[in-house]
Amino acid sequence: MKDQNGSAIQSAAMAPQESVNNSAWGDIGPNAVMTTAFTNSDGTHDDAPVGVCSASSFSNVIETQAVRMDVNGGYYNVRTNSFTISGSSSGHGSISNGSDIVQTR
Repeated sequence: MKDQNGSAIQSAAMAPQESVNNSAWGDIGPNAVMTTAFTNSDGTHDDAPVGVCSASSFSNVIETQAVRMDVNGGYYNVRTNSFTISGSSSGHGSISNGSDIVQTR
């Protein structure tokens, strides 16, 4: 996490939360890649991937992921990703937010 001046907020007291496709807000951790519900002491956190599974090919599925931090009951919006997801066959596809997240397998 960075503050409004771009400096890292070095705190282990922030709880990252997400809402996928306008679902209720929920804590990101603990999950498969995060051992606690809070950020690391340097203010970072690891997020388990968001995605789509299907028995057949699909294209241009849109998923929206909003991320915020809960700091002692105060909520601070971090970012919103609008992902476009396509799958060509089992275990193969692509996901992109049109910016800094682009993956193909």
